[in-house]
Amino acid sequence: SWREEQFEIDITVPVPAGTRGKDLKFKATPSSVELRLVTDGDENGKILLDGKRKLRGKICVDGTYWAISDPDGGDSGRLVTVTVEKFFIEPENEMDVIEYDWFGVYPDDEEE
Repeated sequence: SWREEQFEIDITVPVPAGTRGKDLKFKATPSSVELRLVTDGDENGKILLDGKRKLRGKICVDGTYWAISDPDGGDSGRLVTVTVEKFFIEPENEMDVIEYDWFGVYPDDEEE
């Protein structure tokens, strides 16, 4: 699932109970985010967010990070939330309109 705000998008992915930070591999580039769940004996891991898929817009790599948490309600799994900071170029003219909404994470996602 995902949630969009003016300057950020949060992408939440379920992972198995007992998943720890060391079980995750994360990589962000200006146009993509990759998240993998690495288990014993599987060096490549399970793709949770595919780094080969381009995002709808450019991102600030330094402002993009992940966090792992336990969901409310005693669910048996955990949640990884990737916070993606959107990249914007300041307009040359202060009257220019900047479109802040991406309406999704990937270009082929359906809009809300």
